Amino acid sequence: MEKISETLAALALKKNVNIHEVDYQVLKEQLLKDDQVLSY
Repeated sequence: MEKISETLAALALKKNVNIHEVDYQVLKEQLLKDDQVLSY
């Protein structure tokens, strides 16, 4: 979970938006690139 939070924060900073405004699809794609498990 820590990696997900870090990725979310980094994307928000990069886009200069609130974490709640980060597009889920963008987050999902980045997490998959980082080999994160999104569901069991």
